[in-house]
Amino acid sequence: SHSQAENQDSNGCAEEEGKEAMKILMRAESHAAGALELAGDIATPLFLIFCLMNSAELHWLQGRPVQAFQAWKEAQMLMNVTYLQEQDVKSYVGYKTKARNIKR
Repeated sequence: SHSQAENQDSNGCAEEEGKEAMKILMRAESHAAGALELAGDIATPLFLIFCLMNSAELHWLQGRPVQAFQAWKEAQMLMNVTYLQEQDVKSYVGYKTKARNIKR
């Protein structure tokens, strides 16, 4: 009975802390959305990638894995397109140049 009361108190306290944590995450998400919009407006790819990763993390912490994965994939795609483009070697196959005569 005494331990049951303690369990109920701790459960109620944990539930209250969970609600408070969700409120904090919702406020953070609001600010993150504003930052993401600003990053899009100023068209700075690296800032946009950071904002997308932040958004992915906030979705994950709120128990929304699908939205988290979507934001992460968008950040990954932007990173690949902007910074990590690999040269297509196949497009250079068969490309021949003539030797130049360099005068010395």
